[in-house]
Amino acid sequence: MLARAAASSAQDCWKRASRATVRAGQKREARVTKDGILELEQRRFKAMCDGDAAALGALLHDGLTYTHSSGTVDTKESYTRGVREKLWDYQNIKASNATVSIAGKAALVHCRLRIDVTVGGVPKVVESVALAVWVDDGGWKCIAVHSTPAGK
Repeated sequence: MLARAAASSAQDCWKRASRATVRAGQKREARVTKDGILELEQRRFKAMCDGDAAALGALLHDGLTYTHSSGTVDTKESYTRGVREKLWDYQNIKASNATVSIAGKAALVHCRLRIDVTVGGVPKVVESVALAVWVDDGGWKCIAVHSTPAGK
């Protein structure tokens, strides 16, 4: 009788632990929305315009590849350094025609950008089409940006 009670108690404990694990897993795997990804993009643009390399770095994946519309390619480290040191002094970034596609733990943002930026002391207006890739790697981070000049 005692053995049966102990086995039953152990089984109940296992069931409770299993339900708790499922609940915890569900919280951890909360679905991101398209609006949530667009909000992250706006936070990224704000950090770029503010020259806030720390805020920007918190949004970027350590494996970031950032391809500028000029063809220059940066890593997370080189890009955040350039923002911090005002190599690119972003004044304004306006996104339009944004579409978001979410598949599993990846989200793609495709949009047209108008960027007012000073590069090497020279003010420029960059019109581009960009693709930003966000991944859920223990939190949503931007792992790739690829920008190309927009057609007229």
